[in-house]
Amino acid sequence: MSKLLVIGFTWPEPQRTAAGYRMMQLLNMFQEMGHEVVFCCAARLLERHENYLAALKIKPRRISLTDDSLDQVLAGFNPQLVMYDRYLIEEQYGWKVREYDHKIIQILDTEDLHCLRHAREQELIHGVDINVALTDTIALREISSIMRCQLTLIISRYEMKLLHDFYEVPSHLLLHVPFLCKKETIDDASEKLVGFNDRRDYCAIGNFKHAPNMDAVRQLKYYIWPAIRKLDPNVHLYIYGANPTAEAMAMHHPDDHFHIRAQTPDIHKVLSTHRVMLAPLRFGAGLKGKLYDALLNGLPTVMTPIAAESMYVENFMPGVVVDDLDQFATAAVSLYRDGTRWNLYQQYSSFNLNTLYEDTAFAKSVQLKINDLQRDPSSNAQTFIHEMLSYHGQEHFKFKGYWIRLKNGAKSS
Repeated sequence: MSKLLVIGFTWPEPQRTAAGYRMMQLLNMFQEMGHEVVFCCAARLLERHENYLAALKIKPRRISLTDDSLDQVLAGFNPQLVMYDRYLIEEQYGWKVREYDHKIIQILDTEDLHCLRHAREQELIHGVDINVALTDTIALREISSIMRCQLTLIISRYEMKLLHDFYEVPSHLLLHVPFLCKKETIDDASEKLVGFNDRRDYCAIGNFKHAPNMDAVRQLKYYIWPAIRKLDPNVHLYIYGANPTAEAMAMHHPDDHFHIRAQTPDIHKVLSTHRVMLAPLRFGAGLKGKLYDALLNGLPTVMTPIAAESMYVENFMPGVVVDDLDQFATAAVSLYRDGTRWNLYQQYSSFNLNTLYEDTAFAKSVQLKINDLQRDPSSNAQTFIHEMLSYHGQEHFKFKGYWIRLKNGAKSS
């Protein structure tokens, strides 16, 4: 049995963020493979974080950039595998892992491609050419991090193609691992779907502190929802999410049937009551947790191409994709009133879950790749360019780490 040390950007919070939900899926997958898992993170550890990890019998360990705590975890646990939660964590701690034991297999989970999300935001908000934005500092850092690791888990098929075609990352360094769903969960969800006539109103979900989500809330508040109300004044919109900001709460206006709701303890119960989900995302990357939840609850969605990207089987879209936000309200009301089309889209939900997200094949591919790396580390042999990036990254982040410690007055134990 191998030992896996996961170094988190934050503690996983599956009820608050899609990233936390995915992390818990990955942790569960590794445990089912037989790996012993320890999760460490520099963020403040709360009781709810301990409870989430305790449900998987995983030990949490606090670490810090300003002391030797990670060195102590490495020495005490002696892992054969380390997984970094996003490129920022590889930058901060990867040099320590390599210094401790360069034979440790290093895995990066990008969550989503930060450079892609940032580039799309720059294009939308500031008018920067997308090809220029895709080669800025964030891209240089994230792609370098991918090159330094033996394996990177990529959640989106589009991101796999972008990394291979645009950034020319060797395909053997990448593995597609989307959201993971067990067959019994899919079957159980399919048996409990609530029908068209037993649902009402619209919904949207997402962490309010995530910039693409907050931008979507603004689109709903100021453009889309007023247009829907003109077409159908009796319906309501409920927006659910963790960390509601002051700006979001100021938009709460029940008289206009526009409701801002905080995090709900059972999002699946809530989603099963609504008829149509709205997802007017204008930028972002990866897979959308809100749309994955909609699939589990047979909830058809009206969405933008950015929202739908890589989520579905072609020609089996469980909803409507709208290129022009000016047509969003018309598409939403049309779907809301069309029970025949709505029922077809609900049937597509289970098909997409079974085809794209059932976990068995993905877990097997991860285990086979790890087995290959453990049996023959040279199977992912790096080119000179990759070795050069690793060398300079090691020196750069090592001395940056020392600088942070000195800046904070820390002393090595």
